[in-house]
Amino acid sequence: MKDIFTQFIDELAKESGQYALCEAVKQGYKVRCEAIKASKDISVEDVQQMLDDGVDLSDYMEDDSEDEDYRRIFINNKINFVRDGKLLSKQWFDSTPYHIGEATTVKLNGKENLMDNDGNLLSEQWFDKVWSLDEYGIAKVKLNDKYNLLARDGKLLSNQWFDSVWNFDKYGHAKVKLNGKENLIDTNGNLLSEQWFGEVEDFKNGFAKVRLNGKENLIDTNGNLLSDQWFDSIFNYFVGGFAIVGLNRKDNFIDTNGNLLSDQWFDRVWDFNEYGIAEVRSKHNSGYDIYNFIDTKGNLVFNKWFDLVGGFYKGVAKVIIDGNKERFIDTKGNINVVNPLRYTDV
Repeated sequence: MKDIFTQFIDELAKESGQYALCEAVKQGYKVRCEAIKASKDISVEDVQQMLDDGVDLSDYMEDDSEDEDYRRIFINNKINFVRDGKLLSKQWFDSTPYHIGEATTVKLNGKENLMDNDGNLLSEQWFDKVWSLDEYGIAKVKLNDKYNLLARDGKLLSNQWFDSVWNFDKYGHAKVKLNGKENLIDTNGNLLSEQWFGEVEDFKNGFAKVRLNGKENLIDTNGNLLSDQWFDSIFNYFVGGFAIVGLNRKDNFIDTNGNLLSDQWFDRVWDFNEYGIAEVRSKHNSGYDIYNFIDTKGNLVFNKWFDLVGGFYKGVAKVIIDGNKERFIDTKGNINVVNPLRYTDV
């Protein structure tokens, strides 16, 4: 029967004192459905006996299940699965997905649970909402507007229920939120840090950015803060082995051990390039911008500052020096090198 006739059939069933065999059709599932009498022509208790007796109940099953081993069966607006001629579960449900997976969401009386491939419910507790198991075998659950995480063994990861829970990342951590503060939880249910933060970002290159009271820091996968110093901003961690940190409108670099690269702070710094040096900008005593480069040991590459610098190409860059003089530099700190290129853009 086509989905477009479902509403008509349901109305007809109500008027004639019959039940619509399959509520799932209203959700767009391709199921072979018929109206059956309300006088319980078939009861859910009798279904297994009928299957054992070889009674053909195919009229009450899906025509084209996505999983050949499992077929949904619809009796008196309740749903179950049939596998190898046996009902998968002793419990009948109000709704289930179209196919069964590692753990399938089932719904009963407005609550949800997960059922494994053998028909066992993962949890004795029912929830308002259950999400699918992730790659770690953990599912997010919701109850009374709070969130937790349910492991494959049916145990909740935490005794604490949270205001929000995010998905686990590739490092095995999920962000959680409680009372306006954020933290990270691992797959064993342990909070990553004893400290709660105003905001926690996703891990990237082994670190997650955290914010607290308008300042920023980085936290590693063991819950350690990168630095005792909190910064106004942190960017691009860790491109070329360093992150850019900002404090009091000045920039510097910090390494993965929490060490600042330079004793000098700059007006602006850029990421390290393929040659292992980074452009930095400072101010001349007269107030105009001047430029240099810094290496990964914190040393300025050139003993002279430039008025303007271009990007390096094949190890050579053009600079403006002493107001209007064009020169070419290499990555070793040499000035006035021969330019073998047609290099005109600064």
